[in-house]
Amino acid sequence: MRALLAAALLLVAFALPVKAAASISINEPGPYTKGDVITLTVDPGKLKGYEYPVVIIRCRNAAGDLLWTYFRRWDDGGLPNESGPEPVLLGGEPANTSIVWNSVGGDGHCTVQLYAYGGLAHPNPRIIANAPDIDVAGP
Repeated sequence: MRALLAAALLLVAFALPVKAAASISINEPGPYTKGDVITLTVDPGKLKGYEYPVVIIRCRNAAGDLLWTYFRRWDDGGLPNESGPEPVLLGGEPANTSIVWNSVGGDGHCTVQLYAYGGLAHPNPRIIANAPDIDVAGP
């Protein structure tokens, strides 16, 4: 009887769908220029109950100086509508650091990362996925 119960539990365990690992990708092919609009496909995978997905894009110049940062919660909880975030304007959104890129100019090398963020109660976000880095031609 125990063997039958164990076999049934194993069968159920293998029959349950397994959530894939987190992923993030850019939907538009390059090359990219500052001011281009991109959209992202984001799947945060399985997060802890207090975590939510955050997309961070950082662009640096050849010297390693930060030119621009995009930071956005990527789920319905942090957005005004249920369709997801607006498309990303590369180097845009003055609420971010676009003013630096506008004043410094030049090309940027950008990382596109998906984080699991737990808010102030759990302040150590973790990277759960990376898109391939992209190069963005500056103004």
